[in-house]
Order: sequence, then C-alpha cells, then structure tokens
Amino acid sequence: MVYFDKAQVTVNGTGILADSVSIASTNALIPIYSLGKKGMGSQEPDGPIENQISLSYYLDLGREPIFPLLNTIKSITGIYSGITLSIANVTGLRCYLTKYQLVSTPNTLCKVNASFVSFHSLTGSLASRPLGIYPDADFSGRLAMGWTTHPISLTSYQTSPIYNLNYSFNAEWEPIYILGQGDPFEIQFLNGEEEIEIIKDTFKVVQLTGEELVQNSSSAAINTNGNDPLINLYGYKLISDNTLTSPTLNINISGAEILRSNITSEVDNYIRNTIIAKKYF
Repeated sequence: MVYFDKAQVTVNGTGILADSVSIASTNALIPIYSLGKKGMGSQEPDGPIENQISLSYYLDLGREPIFPLLNTIKSITGIYSGITLSIANVTGLRCYLTKYQLVSTPNTLCKVNASFVSFHSLTGSLASRPLGIYPDADFSGRLAMGWTTHPISLTSYQTSPIYNLNYSFNAEWEPIYILGQGDPFEIQFLNGEEEIEIIKDTFKVVQLTGEELVQNSSSAAINTNGNDPLINLYGYKLISDNTLTSPTLNINISGAEILRSNITSEVDNYIRNTIIAKKYF
C-alpha cells in the first residue's frame, strides 16, 4: 500500500504540489453478433487503448512544468513526442496535454487542473518515493494566489477590478496508425482553443462581432491603459514586499474575442457580469 504522503508526482522530472491525481486506462471493445446464433459471440477491439491522466495541484511559480507546454503546442509544425508523467512510480510516456485550467479567486491559492492522454502502455508499478527525497515541496512564497493575480498591471485592481479568473486551454490530438503495429506511428495536433472567463461588477455590452476582450480603451472589458495584454501571477511574498516580482507566470490574452457577456443578480450578493472570451489555434 502506498499512502498519499509517499506518492511522488513529477512532470518531465519536475515535482509538483499535487493534491489529487487519477489514471484511467480504457479498452475500446464491441460485441460481435452473428446470424443464426442468439447472444453475443465475443468482444473484439474497436479502437486504441487510451490512458487518461489527470492532475490537480497548487501553482508554484518557481517550478511550473506544464504551462510552458502551451506555447510549444501552439507553435507545433512537425512531430511532437509529448512528455513523461510519473505518479507513485507508474510512468506514462508520450503523454499529450488535452486540458490546462488555471483558477484564481479572492483569498485562495491558485489551483491548476491538467489532463493528458497517452496512446502507449504505462510502465512501472505503485511504489513509495525514495526515503529522504522530497523534490515537490517548496513553501518559499512562490505559490500564486488571488491576492497576487494582477491583470495588466500591479495597480489594475484599483482602476478595473476583476473578481474571478478562470483560464483554460484545450487541445485535440489524433493518433495515426499503420498496419501491423499496435502503437501509433505518430500523434498529430488537430486544434486548440483558449478560454478566459472573468467576473466584474460593471456591465460590458458586446458592441461588435469579433470584439476583443482586451483593448486600450475605457469601454473595453479589460482596459490595457497602454500596458501589455497580460494576466500576471506573482508569488504571495509580493503581499509583504512589492519588489518581489519574480518569478512570475504571464498569460497573454491578446486576440481573445468576447463570446458572451451576461449579468447575474441575486439576493445578498452584488450584481455580477460574467464575460467569456475565446481564441482558437
């Protein structure tokens, strides 16, 4: 038996502060029926074996191994071999990111939920981490949280407050098989999309088809005021020392177009405007 505090989780060899993981192996089968015979004859393969791996972890800005993959995926032009995941000594090779979600809310640490798919067999068996090795533990103030999430600039919360941020990136992959081989010959990136969801206390009226979320305009959902169109996340040490602006994680939200803007009003709460914007690759 391997208890949770002995389960080491790494992404390409880098430890993360995971609080939840799951691995699901699925086998595609169909029942075979034949004329003149009642009941199923057998179950036969009807697609590849897939391994779905999901991770939930706290965002340590000094060692975030998954967010940099987004830029790699967006710029793929040739063959991409995926990454390696290891969970309690069970290893997935050639894992491909299908979803990356980062959530920042007031007064809480930022969490990341990431999902991967692998079309190759997993290796290894459950085992505790080696004694004395704790590569995924770091509490030196590098964890991001709602207090230190700053859209556009360090003072934007004063001029254009945002109460909630939900950023996600989704990717779709297609395995290519050849006759005589069980493993895929190659994995092709088909498409990807980014979605940014924010909550504000002022109503944004969508005025144009293709209107962008971020503009250098007072009427924009997010006004850059001449700054770069970035969501900036800092470690919580910034709270006590505003000179500690490194390391950071910067999400470029330029080019995202508003899909929906809706108002919600209910008893004992302020009127909220939820704005959703998307960008495709």
